Amino acid sequence: MAARLLPYSNELAKTSVRYIQQTMSVPWYLDLFSTRMGQIRQADHFTTEQGGKVYGDGVGGSLTGLGAGLKRRAGGFIVLDDPSKPDEALSRVESDKLRVWFENTLKSRRNSSQWTPIIICMQRLDTEDLSGFVLREYPDDVHHIKFSALDARGESAIPETVSTKSLLDTQRISPFTFAAQYLQEPTVIGGNLIKTADFRYYDPEYLPKIELKFIVADTAMKTKEANDFSVLQCWGRYQKRAYMIDQMRGKWAPDQLMRNARAFYEKHHKASSPVAYMSVEEAAAGLTLIQDLRK
Repeated sequence: MAARLLPYSNELAKTSVRYIQQTMSVPWYLDLFSTRMGQIRQADHFTTEQGGKVYGDGVGGSLTGLGAGLKRRAGGFIVLDDPSKPDEALSRVESDKLRVWFENTLKSRRNSSQWTPIIICMQRLDTEDLSGFVLREYPDDVHHIKFSALDARGESAIPETVSTKSLLDTQRISPFTFAAQYLQEPTVIGGNLIKTADFRYYDPEYLPKIELKFIVADTAMKTKEANDFSVLQCWGRYQKRAYMIDQMRGKWAPDQLMRNARAFYEKHHKASSPVAYMSVEEAAAGLTLIQDLRK
């Protein structure tokens, strides 16, 4: 078996290879596994008595020398370990360089494209990082495993490393970082579907004749300073464009939310321009609001 380990830098590659060698020498490993290290034990390269070879290289290099894998099953693999640095997450230049290196250099170092898997272990940094590129371009060839730092209860899944409070603080202060590095679901700054740059302004005095009008409600559960706002918005459509006509937001208790939602609806539901429908998110206080409004 021939394997290549590729962390971000050459120094990190050597550290990882030395760590593997140390692990293969401890008693618990020797008791569990039959693989033993061979005669070559260099900082970035070692062999095994069974004929295996492990190489450590930095991402972005030429990867000269022996390739990875054999022309059979279980003949080897390539591991990419955090190929990007967080401070380069938003650099299109660095992202493009990594993708070009992956396509033009790394893939060609497999001795068998059929039997040599490429394993990418990384935290998500951006929608256009290497994981995002691979998931988009090779959807049928990827087995995707991801771990969120928050469990189903909204608590830290790794409290010994980062507390729930620390995670929620990051979510509040830097939602972009939280979504990418802690949920493994990166978002585009400004939104994934609707970008900030897509918004335009109009003069309310010249609002066109609305063809369809509707109200949307995003409700919050609590009213403390750190909690989100409840938001009511009235939108209209004219010639395939959406116009935000009015908005109300605040931190309201359920009874006050009900009064404000009803008043907001009655304000915009006129005979000359009726509200076609009102959409309320089925979360937080939204379920109660839906039931009360239906009554």
